[in-house]
Amino acid sequence: KEYTVNKAKKVGFIEISYRIVDVSTGQNVSVDTIRSRLVKEDVGNDGVKDANIAYDPLEIATDTEMLQMMADQVVEDLSRKVLQPLRNREVDYFEAGEELLLKRKESLEALERFVDAKFDERVKSNVNSPISAKIDGYMKQIIETYQFKN
Repeated sequence: KEYTVNKAKKVGFIEISYRIVDVSTGQNVSVDTIRSRLVKEDVGNDGVKDANIAYDPLEIATDTEMLQMMADQVVEDLSRKVLQPLRNREVDYFEAGEELLLKRKESLEALERFVDAKFDERVKSNVNSPISAKIDGYMKQIIETYQFKN
């Protein structure tokens, strides 16, 4: 007796290119392309009761489901790559502030960097770090320098 066997294969791909630019310098921080490829295959048959061949329906993801799976993967990769340069921003701000204060003697610009670093630490709930203590000391020093006295 004859029976039909079906085989289906779907291949999908998605590609996203992005660029991260530091707005203060205009410099490209990161330029990359993220690719995702997904292959779905299935085999199904009508089944033959007399030959003890069970019915196996052909089940394969729809185009929309495949696109959603690939998009989820790409968004996850993109968010990981985009957030990477922002992980230790407070350290960058602190080091820039320290350089401005100690080497260039530009107190007010240094104060701005220290405030940025302090803000980033508070956003991350990292309030009592060694950097925070140093920032507090530098900020106090700068404010005392510019304090008006009667």
